[in-house]
Amino acid sequence: MRHTIVASSILVLLLLLVFHVDGLASTKIVRESGNPRGKQQNESKNQQNKQIAILSKALGVLYQQGGTLGVMERSEGMENYSGASLVSAAVTASHGNKGAASGIVNALLGSCCQSRANGTEKALELMHAYDALDDSILQPNLVALCLAYTAVATTHPNKAKLFLKRAENVFATNKEKENFSKGSKVDWLKLETVHGIRLLQETDD
Repeated sequence: MRHTIVASSILVLLLLLVFHVDGLASTKIVRESGNPRGKQQNESKNQQNKQIAILSKALGVLYQQGGTLGVMERSEGMENYSGASLVSAAVTASHGNKGAASGIVNALLGSCCQSRANGTEKALELMHAYDALDDSILQPNLVALCLAYTAVATTHPNKAKLFLKRAENVFATNKEKENFSKGSKVDWLKLETVHGIRLLQETDD
């Protein structure tokens, strides 16, 4: 209970700091409205970098204390930020650990599946930013694609079909790789490390 209160308090403070940075940056841009556009673009970029840095700290705290479930349950307020900022923050928070990065993004996608006003659009934003990453950094896994499908199935059926098709392709590819080692057991530790998958049940389906 104590850890939950601490995590929530830290998240609130960090998000308030993000809002404070947003306000300062906006004020500065207004004051310098007579400057060339290039300077305003630099200010906007600097503000975005600060925002990503603060969000990454918040996501890092939540993931360290509660894993993917902790991020999903305590991500209130983060839907107010762009998908690009959230995905960049997830990658930064993971410190090069692809499993942690994908786990955080998957948790954010999972929160989009819950009853939130802009959950569908936020899921699309997250997936757009996810796809924009270089494959060597991170790429959508089966869990991410299934969550994206769930989040948009009702309001964007055509996009949902595309996510489902991609999920089927990923599953088929993984199945082919699995067939190379007959009788091998599923390496759940590897799934968690590489794909951020923590809660799965092995079935014959």
